Amino acid sequence: MDRDVDRLNANVDYMASQLADMIRSCMRSIASSEGNSRTYQALEKFQLLLKLIGYSEGIKGYELFEKALEEFKYETDDEIDRAILRAAKTGMQYLIELSCSDPAAGGRASKRQYAFLDALKCIDHAREHHREKRRRPETP
Repeated sequence: MDRDVDRLNANVDYMASQLADMIRSCMRSIASSEGNSRTYQALEKFQLLLKLIGYSEGIKGYELFEKALEEFKYETDDEIDRAILRAAKTGMQYLIELSCSDPAAGGRASKRQYAFLDALKCIDHAREHHREKRRRPETP
């Protein structure tokens, strides 16, 4: 019975969803000071994916990853939210470069640090711009 369910779930949509959940658990573990349970959750998703890959036929790895990473894309019309998202993304880029050990990693990390700090300033600018808009009387 378990095998039948696994065979049914060996499709790109379900597998991409599981891969996205695994990535989320990894990211939560990295962001947490106590990531053991998140690490375990990521491992469980990884093991499930390995099993499903064995049952899948014709699923391309690129398609699986592309679909999983689509779940992380978020767009908003709100100026402040856009600034916060930009800061979050540049902060992730900075953290990633800090974790690298190749000879050019230090230079990339330094560049990402400046971008991150600039993105943080943009949050304040967006908030101030929002406050200014609220203070101005509406023109009929």
